[in-house]
Amino acid sequence: GEFLESLPDLPPGQKNRAIAVLMAAYRLLPSELQGMVMLLGAAFAGGASEELLCDVSGARPEVLRRRMEALVARGFASERSVYGEPYFVAHSLVREFAQAFLRGKKRLNTMLARYLQGLPVYVRRHTGELDLDHYNRLSTEVPNMLGAGLHAARHGKLDFLRELTQPLDTTLDEGFVALRRFEPELAWLHYLIEYPNAADYGVLGELPPQPETADQGDAPAVA
Repeated sequence: GEFLESLPDLPPGQKNRAIAVLMAAYRLLPSELQGMVMLLGAAFAGGASEELLCDVSGARPEVLRRRMEALVARGFASERSVYGEPYFVAHSLVREFAQAFLRGKKRLNTMLARYLQGLPVYVRRHTGELDLDHYNRLSTEVPNMLGAGLHAARHGKLDFLRELTQPLDTTLDEGFVALRRFEPELAWLHYLIEYPNAADYGVLGELPPQPETADQGDAPAVA
């Protein structure tokens, strides 16, 4: 009843109505759960492992799990198991709502910056060990690494790309990248450092070949 009373006059259009309902439900959440909606909604891959969310938020695992379980119970997120570890996903509409809300408050880049800080910490933790469990943890977050790479290239944050790729480079000949065959993904992240404009072509996209001229010199190679 409290929820129904809080609903505004719903605007026309199915999507607009869904966003309005989300906003009403969001306003009923306690502040700590509102923060978790924004955190999860900003994930580059649309979701993240419990461990990465702890790195990004600074929350203790037991605190984060309790909050995420509350969001799952309220329908803001879903939980799945990836390599036996908890992984939380925001519905596409929740993600759109969260990013629009953050953008309107001029806080989206601030929230995304948390992932740019947390991802290298996560990667360094798991590249230092030759262990299948660590490789599973890294594999889980490759989509977030790639999404963060796109964002970093588009916003000139090349230091993040260098910080992210440096520990992965140590596993190129043996270890995670070599055994899990993520050489193309790592090569593409390096490519973005040299040619950040390639981010406009999406994940694993590279610049199209350019016609050579006497003044232009060699165009970047395309794999």
